[in-house]
Amino acid sequence: MKMNRPVFLFLLLSSNALAGPDNCPIVGEMVQWIADYCMAAGQTDDLEVVMPCIERESQIQFRSSCIAKHYFKRRMCEITYANSALHKSVDECLNDPGFVGPTVGSGSSGG
Repeated sequence: MKMNRPVFLFLLLSSNALAGPDNCPIVGEMVQWIADYCMAAGQTDDLEVVMPCIERESQIQFRSSCIAKHYFKRRMCEITYANSALHKSVDECLNDPGFVGPTVGSGSSGG
């Protein structure tokens, strides 16, 4: 089912709408990690530019939100490492609780 843009934006902008018990060691909400990954991949924080990526990546089905967060964090680490902005391995980055994108770090959509 494709989510319409206003509903998706509402969910993206209100992280409390997705709050729930989560024992995952990776902080933040899955939708925040998707947004941060898409901004990193597109090298922009312009929501209009990254929206197609967010919509596409949101369609991926994961067994849990923790698995999804791990997947998107790894992809962000790979992008950062490939751009030589990371001076540690991708695995070290993945295990670093301080490595988060701006959306996850601010607890919102970054806006």
